[in-house]
Amino acid sequence: MLKPNIIKTSENPLQTIEVDVYDEYGEKLTKQIACERPLTVMLNWKEVVTLMTLGSRPEALVLGYLKNQSFLSDPAAIESVIID
Repeated sequence: MLKPNIIKTSENPLQTIEVDVYDEYGEKLTKQIACERPLTVMLNWKEVVTLMTLGSRPEALVLGYLKNQSFLSDPAAIESVIID
C-alpha cells in the first residue's frame, strides 16, 4: 500500500510587503520587498530551531531541514506535519 502524501502546503500569499522608499531625487515611491517570517520547528513537541522563511511550502522546508540535520533518515517516516 502506498503511503499518503503528507505535504499539505499552506502557501502564504503575502510573501512580499509594500514599503515606502525614496529615490535619489527625494521622491517617495512604493515598492514591494520580500517579507521573511519566523518558523519554529518542533519535533515530538520539542523546539528544535526557528528558521526564517518567505512562507512558501513550509512543510517541505521543515522536512528538508530535519533530513539535512540528521534528525531523520527517511522523511516518509513522519506521520504528520502541522503548520500553525
